[in-house]
Amino acid sequence: MTKYFWRYPWRLAFTVVANITAAGVLVAYSYVLQLITDIATGAIQLSFALAVPAVIVYLIVQALTDSTAEYLNESVPARIGQELRGELFTHYNQFRPLHFYQKQVGQYVAQLTKQVDVVTQSYFHVILRVVYLVSLLILAVLGTFLIDPVITVGVALLSLPAVIFPFLVKKWLESAKTDLVIAIENYTSKVADILAGFTTIQYALSVPQFKRKHERASKQVLLKTVRDQRIQKITSGVSDFLGDVMYLGAWLMGAYFVRRGEITLGQLVAFSQLASLFNWPMAMLTEMLAEFYGGRKQARELAMILKTTTDGPLFLPEQTNFSISLNNDPLIEFQNVSYQVDDKQILQSIDLQFAADKKYLVVGASGSGKTTLIRTLLGDLAPTAGTVKLQGKPMIEFDRGAVYSNFGVMTQKPDIFQGTVRENVTLFDQSFSADAVKKAIYRAGLGSWLIQHGLDTQISAESPLLSGGEKQRLVLARLFLHDPPFMIFDELTTGLDPQIAAKLQMDLLSMRQGFILITHQYNAATFAQVDEIIVLQEGQVMARGNAGDVEVSEALTDLQLI
Repeated sequence: MTKYFWRYPWRLAFTVVANITAAGVLVAYSYVLQLITDIATGAIQLSFALAVPAVIVYLIVQALTDSTAEYLNESVPARIGQELRGELFTHYNQFRPLHFYQKQVGQYVAQLTKQVDVVTQSYFHVILRVVYLVSLLILAVLGTFLIDPVITVGVALLSLPAVIFPFLVKKWLESAKTDLVIAIENYTSKVADILAGFTTIQYALSVPQFKRKHERASKQVLLKTVRDQRIQKITSGVSDFLGDVMYLGAWLMGAYFVRRGEITLGQLVAFSQLASLFNWPMAMLTEMLAEFYGGRKQARELAMILKTTTDGPLFLPEQTNFSISLNNDPLIEFQNVSYQVDDKQILQSIDLQFAADKKYLVVGASGSGKTTLIRTLLGDLAPTAGTVKLQGKPMIEFDRGAVYSNFGVMTQKPDIFQGTVRENVTLFDQSFSADAVKKAIYRAGLGSWLIQHGLDTQISAESPLLSGGEKQRLVLARLFLHDPPFMIFDELTTGLDPQIAAKLQMDLLSMRQGFILITHQYNAATFAQVDEIIVLQEGQVMARGNAGDVEVSEALTDLQLI
């Protein structure tokens, strides 16, 4: 993780110099107090006409150096946090879509928000603060040594317990911080899951159960927070006590040497101020170590995430201009394809061909392997046996971008993003003209809706402006705008009113593109017009042909669709 510091050496160097300078100017405060004391006691003869401007100049310099160091110590970690979020987001985008079905969205949200915040504040920010505090400590030691080496040695001996103590409680502090972060991640994940299904929870009158689930997760955050704070306060309290022993010990030793005439009263004042610059950094370092250990653990976890093997970039340079040929038949070919997870056979010996200009229905009950078939077709899943080919070449030879750019895919759940209608259709790509967007929306059957609302209307997944069918059509407009040569629809009409579903399917059949429509619902008109029906059952092709084939009719009857 320290690579983020070294990525811009000039930025790091300037920040370190600013911290050391600010520490040096603060140490000089002790000598300003010595000067004022010596003037008051007559130890030196200096007029106030010179002393007052000198003190004012010092205060201005001190304010400037301190504010500069503070600004850099806050802004540099913030910039690093932005860079880290960007790299994490880029890393996520190098995984296939299937990866995001295997983990809860809340885990990714926690990594990009809370976990990055912890690393930013408790790791990078702490490192820069430690540079300042250690510089302050070293310069304070040098300052006391110039006044009296003997007293410096005494103070150093008194400070040993305060120096050693943080390392004795290192694992304790790190464990408490890690447990807290885990509890927060778990809470975030559970809350995201609950809120995503809030409508279902309300309609099912299941609020009490989910409230208890929320309270259990929230209580764990409270318990871990209290434990973390308790450990931090105990350790900081002990550290404060050890620091006070050192500070008052320095005063007593200084007073002894003043009485012996070996140092002046002004030097004692300067020495006591320098001793406080021992005490304060020691106390702060102890508190920051508690943060640092937890932050370092989170930083290592994020570093491990960034090192995990991905599915690679969307596009390989040699395939950026790949496009499928509509004259090449077959477009997709399954050759004895099987897919197995552990001991469960999901697809078994599939032999299929899909032409680019044909329209197909893949029919089957839930769990029959329909979605797995499509994920294998898109290259998101690799067959455990057999081969999937794209225009005669094994699918594994193509990068994801080459496949996705030639296949328009609509998933079962239409994704509507917070933004305008235009932004949802273009997916925030500003290169499309308003006319092109309108044309795609009209083609998707939303012309009358668009007349009432317009391209700049704000919508979201929860927007009441869009019905279920209208959301599907808006996503369909998104596909029409990009105009891929072949389309795949996964349970497109699930949850829609039968009449709306039938109209939507009729509109699909009027498209010039070929497509695959996955469904478990029967519509006589749709089944009659497609080029081929493929019936899946328990991962096997039970029948294929058109609606009039006896084999297909019997298979559909077995599924209780007709």
